[in-house]
Amino acid sequence: MTLPNQPSSVDAVLANQDFFRIFQPVTSPGDIWEIDNGAHAVYIGPNSDLAKVRLAYYQRAAALNQQEIADVSVNGPFATRIDALNVTPYQGLGGQKGRILAYPDDIVDLAYERPTSALSVPQRRYNVVPRIDLITALKQIPDIPQVRADRTLRFPRVPFQNLGETDTNGSTDIVIPIYGRRMVTVQIVTPALVAHETSFFLAALQPGTTQPFAKFLGSVLKPAIAVQDTDSVVYRASDQVSQITGTGTTDAPSTFDYTQESQPLPSAKGQADLLIINVRPAYGETPPPGYSMISLFIQVSDREA
Repeated sequence: MTLPNQPSSVDAVLANQDFFRIFQPVTSPGDIWEIDNGAHAVYIGPNSDLAKVRLAYYQRAAALNQQEIADVSVNGPFATRIDALNVTPYQGLGGQKGRILAYPDDIVDLAYERPTSALSVPQRRYNVVPRIDLITALKQIPDIPQVRADRTLRFPRVPFQNLGETDTNGSTDIVIPIYGRRMVTVQIVTPALVAHETSFFLAALQPGTTQPFAKFLGSVLKPAIAVQDTDSVVYRASDQVSQITGTGTTDAPSTFDYTQESQPLPSAKGQADLLIINVRPAYGETPPPGYSMISLFIQVSDREA
C-alpha cells in the first residue's frame, strides 16, 4: 500500500534540495513509497534498518508492461539516472502512473515471535520497529556511501520475572532488526544481587506467515554478586570455527580438528534479519519473587571493526 504520510518528493524539488529522503518507520510488509522526481542515483541512507529496497520504474524500452525492476542495497546503490514519468501510465496496471515505486526487498515481520515449546513462551516481548532510509540524489553527487551509520539501542530496565518454575515463562524477548548488519556489540549491566541468563538468537525471515525457528548462538549466565557488573558480547557475521589440531586436510571440520572461537557466542555464522535477546532467571539460582531488571546497551554496525 502507498503510505499517506510519506514525504513529498515534489517539495524537495521545489526547494532546490540536493536530495529527496524517505525516512520513516515501516508500517507493514506491503509498504510502497512513491517517488515523483527523477534521480541521478538512489541509495540506502545512513539510518536505515532495511538493507535492501526494490525499485519499480517506467522504462520506455521495456517489452512487458513497460516496467523495470532494480534492487538497491547498502553496498549496491542504483548509481545511474532514473526517470519518473508522472503522466504516463504503466500498461496493464489500472492507470498507475509511471512514478518510481519503492518497497522493501527485505522480508518484514513486525510481530515476529520466536517459536518455542508451550512451556517456554516468554512472558513478554518487545519488537523494535524497523525504519527505511532511502535517498534519491536530485543532482550529481561526488560519492555514494557504501555503509550505514552504526545504530545504538539502549534498554535501561529490561524486566524478567521469577514465577517459581524452571522454564522460561518469566522471561523477556527483545527482537531487533539487523538486516545486513555485520557486527553486533552488547553490554549487559547487571545490578547487585541480580542473577540472570541472557541468550542470543538469529532469525532469517521467510515469505509467508510461518515464523521460522531462531538459531541459538549462546548465552551469558550471571550469578548474583554483591556489586554491579558488566558483561560484553560481540557477534560478527564472519565468525568461523578455528582449527587447533590435526592436519586440516578434510573439507568438513571435525570435532577433533576444530574448536569454536570465543565464548560466549561460539557458533555465530553469517547475516540474519533479526537478533533476539532473551532475558530470564538464571538456572541454579534462587531469584527473589517478582521482577528483576538488567540494562542492555546494543550497537549494530555494517563494519566488523
